[in-house]
Amino acid sequence: MIENEGEREGEAAAADGLVRVVQLAAQRTTVSDRVAAAKFGTGQPVTDPEREAAVVADARAQAGRDGVDPEWVTRVVLDQIAASTQVQSDLLRRWREHPECRPAERPDLAEVRPEITRISNELVAALKNAERARGLEDCSSSLAAAVRAQAGELDPLHRAALERALRSVCDRASR
Repeated sequence: MIENEGEREGEAAAADGLVRVVQLAAQRTTVSDRVAAAKFGTGQPVTDPEREAAVVADARAQAGRDGVDPEWVTRVVLDQIAASTQVQSDLLRRWREHPECRPAERPDLAEVRPEITRISNELVAALKNAERARGLEDCSSSLAAAVRAQAGELDPLHRAALERALRSVCDRASR
């Protein structure tokens, strides 16, 4: 039961934070299409452990500066990376099996990475706003509602990746 108006506002802000986390995760899954297109036909592997480690390290550092649980942020960022890997792998396989579906152009990965960095930075800020929600009993149902609202525009591949990207969002605080 909500005791006062301040608690009600805090829960509303936490729910808004969850919505923003879902929006950013959805953006990240769709940016993965351009990453896959940049790698298609080049022989580049889907995974880039060095780049992924740098992304995680940057997110952890930002979490520390922003006062967000760095272990939680790490799990969420690793989930984002796993979701992106899933999208890229599935698209590359689809394009090999169905050449008519191949992308018309190959973007420059160096031009896509700043967008990934922007999303990652905004994600840590959104997680800070959503941090209170992860301790609430209804975190999973609030997250599911945000996913339903966002996923309507996504195809099954990206919907599955979105769910993968959000796997750790409602993990209980480890502190």
